[in-house]
Amino acid sequence: SYSSTYPAMSPYSRLLLFVSLLSTTNSLASWYDAIRCHAHTRLSIRGFCSVTNKTCQPVFENAADLFKELGVEAFVRHSKTGDEGTWWPTVTGPKESWHPFVQETHRNLPQEFIDKAHANNQKVILYHYPKTSAYYSDQEKGWLNRDIHGNPVKYERGLGLCVNSPWRQKYIQQLLELIEFGADGFFFDEFPQPYQGCWCDFCRVKFQQQTGHDLPKSMNTSDPVYKMLLEFTTAPVLQHYEEITMIVN
Repeated sequence: SYSSTYPAMSPYSRLLLFVSLLSTTNSLASWYDAIRCHAHTRLSIRGFCSVTNKTCQPVFENAADLFKELGVEAFVRHSKTGDEGTWWPTVTGPKESWHPFVQETHRNLPQEFIDKAHANNQKVILYHYPKTSAYYSDQEKGWLNRDIHGNPVKYERGLGLCVNSPWRQKYIQQLLELIEFGADGFFFDEFPQPYQGCWCDFCRVKFQQQTGHDLPKSMNTSDPVYKMLLEFTTAPVLQHYEEITMIVN
């Protein structure tokens, strides 16, 4: 759950969505069906690299070759684990928006992962966490998800950023860079919006424009306006992933 104030997240709050980059339609690419066993990793910079020493552990550096020894033809690698900065020198934000490891080394880690895998004839699915960014949470307070009391919504991996805010386009711009690097697919984890609703200014304005109502002052499920908010919360998430699917295809 994102706050002790709220109940546990519903089963629908964890969204696992795969988007293949090699398909010209909304169907999955042929390689995804052909390779039935995909490995998953949780090799984070925080867990396997040292900013001070500017080095990473061998398993982080050589995952593609290690998987090749096991006969693995497709695997997931993180390109963003939580609210940390980008794992490459992105042009979508200033240097301060990069991960400190990248600020120190100027390495493009996703590009390295992809190049090593493709040299082994392997496919790489990038896990790019969508909900949080410490840099933009600090720099753009208006982009934050807000609960009914106006407080920022806090998840285990940082403060939530609203898909109705400019964060949505910022995130998609990051995906476009990863596509340019040669990513074969993406793994999107979790529902990228508070399923109880968001009371940020972006949602407040958009909700009023679409429904003619102000945001509800309670989360009473018998309140028709709150029911509208729940439907309103789902719609931009669907639009978000439809837009991503259209862009990557």
